[in-house]
Amino acid sequence: MKNPFIVGRKFDPQSFIDREKESSILREEIEQQGNTVVYGTRRLGKTWLIEKVFHELSIEGNQITHFFDVQQYPTLSFFISDFVSKMYNSSSFEGKIEHFFKHFLPKTHSHFSISMGPIRFELRSRKQEDLYEAFVEAIQIPEYLSRKKKHVIALDEFQELSILDPSIIPLFRSQIQHQKEVTYIFAGSRESLLQKIFLSKDAPFFKSMRQLHLTQYLPLDSCSHYISKNFYDSGKKIQPDGVSAILKVSQGHPLFLQLLARRAWQKTDQICNEEIVHQALQEELTSNQYEYDSRFSRIRSKEQRIVLFCLATEKGGLFSQEIASQYGIVHPNTLNRAILHLIELDFIEKLDRGKYRFTDLFFQEYIRQQWM
Repeated sequence: MKNPFIVGRKFDPQSFIDREKESSILREEIEQQGNTVVYGTRRLGKTWLIEKVFHELSIEGNQITHFFDVQQYPTLSFFISDFVSKMYNSSSFEGKIEHFFKHFLPKTHSHFSISMGPIRFELRSRKQEDLYEAFVEAIQIPEYLSRKKKHVIALDEFQELSILDPSIIPLFRSQIQHQKEVTYIFAGSRESLLQKIFLSKDAPFFKSMRQLHLTQYLPLDSCSHYISKNFYDSGKKIQPDGVSAILKVSQGHPLFLQLLARRAWQKTDQICNEEIVHQALQEELTSNQYEYDSRFSRIRSKEQRIVLFCLATEKGGLFSQEIASQYGIVHPNTLNRAILHLIELDFIEKLDRGKYRFTDLFFQEYIRQQWM
């Protein structure tokens, strides 16, 4: 029997849990032809959320969807080439190569070469002015194509474009601000870069679209049902204490729920219980031992250790008088510096004022076992 818990694969409708509110927001913006930025830390399910909505749209057949994983492109020319190729292959009219060159790439068609089966455009020029001109013409293509059928374009890890070329972001903004027929979904996980693009007052995209900030884990009741059903449908069972053990560690985080449930399912012959889940967790920690030992070695200061210990053991407010007196913290600024450093290391993330949590829940368990 195939393991029903999926990790690191493309979207699977059967493995998608909840996110009904977020899905509705995206659908609403698409219907109203409004743009959206979806952001939050890695592994919270942003990509699957978009792919879930795109899956529904493909069934309905009223829009053409395009998904671009921006971080896969080593250079801007690779992104432009793939963008033009996907626009071309989504269109359907006679003589479209000539049409593309004549109407969509009038200034830059000489900079492209074409490979057959399936047809792909490759931008050959490496001159900066040619790249910018080709980028402008490429971004205008979906607006023309949407006169026949609406296009919805998702750009995952969009902030990576600013790393390829910082000047591309304002150029992108200048091109799409007048588009009326295309809907864009921007997604990203590097909040420091996203601040500069979408969230700060001087950002190119500031207040230009709806913001969808993913911070919440999945509802535990939905997760509980999903775990039990997957065990049952695959010919096995899981006892309530086994489900509770998975939820206690994963807290409803999509990735860590799948990882732990997958490992527990593999270890189960017939009935999974709390003990099997604990064994599965230890195997996960062992498989990540080198990485977690390396992370642990980068924890330098006393204040950084205090922050991680308090978060791992759920001690409460980091800036409370109780924590300060218990651990001898004289100046809150030293704790602030420790927190900022741990955020830079991607060990923790900020939820709200004075509220933080681990980005890797298995690392949280590793820290708990180290110090308890």
